Formats: sequence, C-alpha cells, structure tokens
Amino acid sequence: MENHSVDNSVDNPAMPATNEACHTAQDLLSRVDALQPHLAGELEQVLQTFPLAGYVQHMDNHSEIGKYQLRSADFVQAYQAVADQYPQQAAGYQALAMTEIVRASAARLAKLQITDDIRALTLDNLSRILNNIAGKDYDYMVLGDDQFDKDLACASLRLVCAGAQKIHRVRLPNYTIKRHPLKWLSAVREVGLNGVLYEIHTDSNDPYLMSEFNEDGWIACYRRIAEQFKLDEVQGITGTSWFFDPKLAAISPRLAYLRNIIVDNGGISINAGSNESSIESATRTSPTRRELYNKGEYLPTAYTLIWPRAAMLEWAANA
Repeated sequence: MENHSVDNSVDNPAMPATNEACHTAQDLLSRVDALQPHLAGELEQVLQTFPLAGYVQHMDNHSEIGKYQLRSADFVQAYQAVADQYPQQAAGYQALAMTEIVRASAARLAKLQITDDIRALTLDNLSRILNNIAGKDYDYMVLGDDQFDKDLACASLRLVCAGAQKIHRVRLPNYTIKRHPLKWLSAVREVGLNGVLYEIHTDSNDPYLMSEFNEDGWIACYRRIAEQFKLDEVQGITGTSWFFDPKLAAISPRLAYLRNIIVDNGGISINAGSNESSIESATRTSPTRRELYNKGEYLPTAYTLIWPRAAMLEWAANA
C-alpha cells in the first residue's frame, strides 16, 4: 500500500461537514485530505510515539478469502500498545488510520472486479465511514467492536456492498461436516470441496442497508450478486443467521421470505445450532419472540444457507 504522510501542522482546523456525499473516488480522496489535518492535530503526541504508516500496514494486512474480522497478531499487538499508552486517544488514532485505508481503497476502487452497481454502493459506504469520522462518531473504532470490524473490512474492500447485504469471499463452512455430514456432502457436490462463496452479512449500523432490509430490497441485492457472478468465479453464496430458522414462518411470518427466497430456489439449509448471539438478536426487537423464548416455547436457532451458483443464476434469470 502506498504510504502518505499526514500533515499535523495545522492548529485546530475546522472539521469538514459531516454529511457530504462522495460521488467519485476523487471526492473520497479530497474528503480524506480535508479530514486528516484536524484528526492529526489532536494526535500529535500519539503520532510521534506510533508513526501511522507502520500501523496502517498491520491494520490493512488481510487475506483475500476468510472472515471479514481482522485479528492478525501484529495488528492486535500494535493496537494494544497504542491503547495501553493512550487509552483516551486510541479510537481517534484508529479513525485517522481508517482514513488512510480509505485513501488506498479509493485509488484501487475503479480497478476492482465488481459491477458498476456494487462499486457505486461501495463508494457510498466509504463516504458514510468518512462522515462518521467527520462527526467524531468513532468511539466504536476499537478492537473487538463488530461495527469497527465491519467498517474496517469495508474500508479495505474486504466487504463490498450489494444493498441489503455486504459480501466477502469465504470457503465452504467446515463446521457443517460434523453437524450434518450428508448436507455437507450435498453442498460439496454443488460448490466443490475448496469452492469459494460470497458470505452475506447484515450491517445494522449502515442506514442505507437497513432501509433495504425488506423483501424487495433483498431481491434486488440477490440480483446484484448474481450479476457479480459474471465477473467472479465464486460458486454461490452462504449466510448464517437466526432469521433463516424455518420456525420463524409461524412466529414471525413477515420474515419468512428471508429463508424462502433461497430454500425454495435450490438452496441448502443446515442447522447451525443456538447461541447467545442468536438469542439476543432474535429477542431484542420483538416482544413476541422474547415472550415465547421466556416461556420456553421458542429457542432462537441459527441456520446456514448455501445457495449454489447455478441455482441462484437460474432464479435470477426468472425472478
């Protein structure tokens, strides 16, 4: 990644507006240039102790295939050193580092093998991250916070935006071998033993994504991903969530489409079990689900869905 020095010589510059839209990669670069002096001016001592260039290299070092969360030992060690010495400024330091990652991504966004539609949505998402930073909404930018993990993955283009979901490249989930070997074999026949899939993710902190969280929005998202298949030889998509549970058809019928679009069109469904995250997510916003859970009549359970490439393309051609 190209290194850029950050000019921290400006005394208390005015922070740029917090709601500017970036319509081009050059807009992103201009936005970064406007933000950095203000951020750096508040971090002069931190930057003297921990130069930004080396930190950004650790922060943006990731595999092209695998989890979107970055947990490299070098990054953890570098972050902990900053957080231990400057606990009140660690989030601001990471925000400044994030702007450098956005700078690098803006420079390569045009060459990324993604559709123009996904490219435009991804650019909008990078603009959202910079607006958060401009508004000093970056206290969440600490290691271990899922909102930070997702924003970092988006900033580095590990996650790209397809509308109602964000996607990145993964292998076929291994845990399914022991839980459901026959369904795992069925998935292997469809996508290959080492097949690469797009894993889909909900980002509840992205206002645009959440505005698309409805049946029409998900259909539009899946159509975008099917178009993306033409540029990438991935073997399908996969996702794991409590809202893919077949029991939701009776409990929360308005959410049944989330599962049905896939399983009614050639998708594979695998019970991934219940956990605290699924329980908390399923019961947080629904009094009905919360009451049934408290009565012992409903146990939120995650399901992994796998939609093979051929089946998804067939659906998209006829949807």
